[in-house]
Amino acid sequence: MKKIIFLIIIFLTANHTASCKETAGEGESATTLMGVVTYRERIALPPNSQVQVMLEEVGGEDGSIVIIEQKIITDGEQVPIPFALNYNSSQISSQKKYQLRARICDVDGQVHWVSQSYPVLDADEPPSKVNIVVNQIGKTQ
Repeated sequence: MKKIIFLIIIFLTANHTASCKETAGEGESATTLMGVVTYRERIALPPNSQVQVMLEEVGGEDGSIVIIEQKIITDGEQVPIPFALNYNSSQISSQKKYQLRARICDVDGQVHWVSQSYPVLDADEPPSKVNIVVNQIGKTQ
C-alpha cells in the first residue's frame, strides 16, 4: 500500500512541478529529476515488472558511469510509470555530459524493453519533464 501511495504522489508531483527541483540540505544541494517511462505498443506490462531508470555520466575510458539508479516494481500498474531520481547536484560537473536511460525487466530480471539515451542536465536549460520511451527488444519500429 505504501508503494502505491508513493507512486501516486510521485505521479502527481511529476505532472505539476518542473522535473529539476532544488531542495535544501546541510552542505549539499539535492536535486530531483522527474519524468515518466512509457512505450507506444498497446500491450499490458506483466504483473511485477521492474522499471529501471539510470542517470549516467557519459564518456571517459570506461564508457558511461551510472550515478544513480531507481528501480520501480510496477505491482500491476501500467505505463506511463513515473520516476523521480534524487541526486546531489554538487556531484554534477558542467564540463561533463549526462544522460538518462531506462529499461523494463520481468520478475526474473530478463530485459524486455530498453530506451535510447536521453541527454539531460544541460546547464543552459534543464528539462521540465523527461518522457523516456522504451522499445520492445526484438521489435523493429
